[in-house]
Amino acid sequence: AGGPAKATAPKAGWFLWHRALQLGATSLVAVGLITVIAGVNSEGISHLRCTHSTLGTLTIALLVLQVCLASLRPAQGASYRLAWELSHKINGYAMWLLSIISCILGSARMDVVRSRYSLDPVVGHTWVVVVVASISSVMSIVCLEVLFRFLVPLNASPSSPDGDGPPKAKARSRLALSASPKVPPTPKASALAHGAAGKSAGGGGSPPEGTDAVRGGGSDLAQVREAIQAAVVREDYEAAAELQEKSLGLMREEIQAAVLREDYDAAAELKTEADALRERLTGHLNP
Repeated sequence: AGGPAKATAPKAGWFLWHRALQLGATSLVAVGLITVIAGVNSEGISHLRCTHSTLGTLTIALLVLQVCLASLRPAQGASYRLAWELSHKINGYAMWLLSIISCILGSARMDVVRSRYSLDPVVGHTWVVVVVASISSVMSIVCLEVLFRFLVPLNASPSSPDGDGPPKAKARSRLALSASPKVPPTPKASALAHGAAGKSAGGGGSPPEGTDAVRGGGSDLAQVREAIQAAVVREDYEAAAELQEKSLGLMREEIQAAVLREDYDAAAELKTEADALRERLTGHLNP
């Protein structure tokens, strides 16, 4: 709480699309189940002996299995998460393929349905609609795959629908920090790191001076930020540049403290803020 919310659009967007489409597919399968029950009531068990009915029943069974798999989804980083993802995908694609084949075979039997129930002759050509819909479903999957895998920026999705950040987020933070020059931690940075670690572990005693400087929340840095903003407002960019050096020094200490306590997200946020501040003030001083 208190900080800016992280963008989760690509991953969450994909998940919302996936859930909406699967709810629609589940509704269609429910309609198919109703027709199966109606067919069994009118024809008896012989209704299930054709290939169309067999594949349809198998598709319904796979759907039930898929729902169970979705409800048992393990958390990110769990040891069996990869096995779950593979089984979920394989079962989903198998169900999708069987449903298309079942629909095509079912449309081929529409002549029998038309003659039995005295339906309009156009019903006998339903297979054309089914084939077109099947091709459209294939193209929709391809389009969604291209959209969310290649067109949406990958770095805009640091968290998953579960709400827990994937391992890639910390890896990107470490990579961003590794590009900066390695500076030995100052005594104050070590004090900040040890003080934050002791506080998180529930240790007693008074923390070292400056341990409230976590994620850029230190009182010294906050005062310098306010002074920089005031200098920029009055267009005193030379004073702002002098304050910049002080703020960058404080940020370096807090970054080092965050790295020492392995809080790479906080360190990456501070580094991004420091880089943006440096660029902004450099632009004012060198128009």
